[in-house]
Amino acid sequence: MPTELEQIVKKYVPFVSVYHSNGFDEKCRIVLPQKIIWTLQRRQEVQEMDELILYYRLHEVEIPKIELTDFFPMGEWFSFPEYNPLCIDKISRILIPRKDLDKVSIPTQNSGKDSREVVFEGNGNKILIYRAEDYEKYVKP
Repeated sequence: MPTELEQIVKKYVPFVSVYHSNGFDEKCRIVLPQKIIWTLQRRQEVQEMDELILYYRLHEVEIPKIELTDFFPMGEWFSFPEYNPLCIDKISRILIPRKDLDKVSIPTQNSGKDSREVVFEGNGNKILIYRAEDYEKYVKP
């Protein structure tokens, strides 16, 4: 259960901005943009990468995407089983299993797809990862 201090810090240090990426490599890893890492460190008040806590879940309906979060507001723990824990390595990479990437139609390097580019969109307490073409077509203001 989050502490009151954690509630306050995360409320006032939201994820914002949009970041473009070359996508997932052949081992299903992707480097998180440095500004997202800095925001995670501020929100969680830690300096070391291996101390950061991050979870993901898939959104397969409507616009397929991956949601990343480090926070569940009080009263929203009921949806926690839908989330999977992530580890962030020393060079800011996370790994999403291939079966999950396939569910949201996000290709990896050497997958034979024309484009594997993705977009990270900071959205309050969430970071959303879209295929670049989906972001451009359905989300971009």
